[in-house]
Amino acid sequence: MTFDILQWREDFFKATDAMDTNKWAPFWAETYELRFNDHKVNGKQSVREMFDAQFGLLSEMRHETIRWWYHDHTFFNEMIVHYRVKGDPENLVISIPAFAIGDVDEDHGVLSNFRIYLNDSELTKRIQYVQSLKK
Repeated sequence: MTFDILQWREDFFKATDAMDTNKWAPFWAETYELRFNDHKVNGKQSVREMFDAQFGLLSEMRHETIRWWYHDHTFFNEMIVHYRVKGDPENLVISIPAFAIGDVDEDHGVLSNFRIYLNDSELTKRIQYVQSLKK
């Protein structure tokens, strides 16, 4: 059976945007390595813990692909990631350009390595603002 990278991509981002690591983790190899800007996380469980904490701060996350390339088991994805912060009284959408590179193990349908690059300072400021309203 031939690996369908376009179906895999659709399923991967659907699981990602669900903000549920139980749905997303099946796409990660056990030895999964994630680099989120300058933060490096190794191992499926550590990545799960990092995103569980992050997802707890968000009410929505949606990936919009602008360009997608796939070559030799590696994808390159230019995108815009749209976020909403949980508890934001204005319910603002924060849209951030991003770029991701992922190495896909086609035999198992999982990522072994994933690098995400984006400037999340606007999102961080909004999270801090919303959290300050709770004090």
